[in-house]
Amino acid sequence: MLRGRLPDTNTSNSDLDHIESHRYRPECAPHAQGRSTRANPAARLTDLNACPKTGHGTNATTSGSPNVLINGLPTLRVGDSTACGDAVAEGIGSILINGQPIAFLGSATAHGGVIVTGSGDVLVGTQSGSAPFTAPEVLPRHSEQYQLIDSTTGQPVEDALYCVECADGQRFVGYTNAYGNTERVFTNDPQAVVVRWGRDAAKHLKQQGIRF
Repeated sequence: MLRGRLPDTNTSNSDLDHIESHRYRPECAPHAQGRSTRANPAARLTDLNACPKTGHGTNATTSGSPNVLINGLPTLRVGDSTACGDAVAEGIGSILINGQPIAFLGSATAHGGVIVTGSGDVLVGTQSGSAPFTAPEVLPRHSEQYQLIDSTTGQPVEDALYCVECADGQRFVGYTNAYGNTERVFTNDPQAVVVRWGRDAAKHLKQQGIRF
C-alpha cells in the first residue's frame, strides 16, 4: 500500500504536491475450506464485510465483476476488495464469474472477517461438505493498494483524485475512500506502477484526454 502524506488537514485535491510514499504489499491469506453453500444469497459490490481488525469494523466491498450483475450490482468474487483493504478469500468453486469463484453471504475474507449481507432473491451454491476449496489458476497473483495520509495529522485523506497506471497498460482512476485508499490493483505479474494524486493526476488525465 502506498501512503502519501499531506502538509495539513485543509489541503484540497488540487494541492497534493508534496507526498511521502511508503509501499505495503497486502497479505495473501489462503482460501478458506469449503463448507455447505446450498441456498446462500449471492454477494454483490457494496455488500458488507465484517472485519475483525482494529478500527476496520463493518465496511462495504469496493470491487466486483465488470459485466455480470445481480440485482443491478456487480457480482462479488474471490479476490474482490473492501473499503478497509480486506479481500474476499472464499467462494463457490463450481460457479465462476470472470474465472473467479462467486462470493456469497458468509464468504470468509483475508483479514479473518466475513461477508454479512447478500442478495435478497438470488441464491447460489452447489458444493457441500468440508472438502478443501482450491482457487483456480486464473486468479490474479499480485495485488497492490495505495493510501494517501495527511502528514500533519497522520489521518487518511478521503475523496482525493488518483490515477494509477501499470506497465501493462491498465489504468485506474477514482477518488480515495474513507480510509484514504485507492481501489485494489490486480496484475498477473510484478510490474512497474505509477501513482499520481490530486493536481498531478488531474493534469495528466487532461493531457490524455480522459474525463474524471
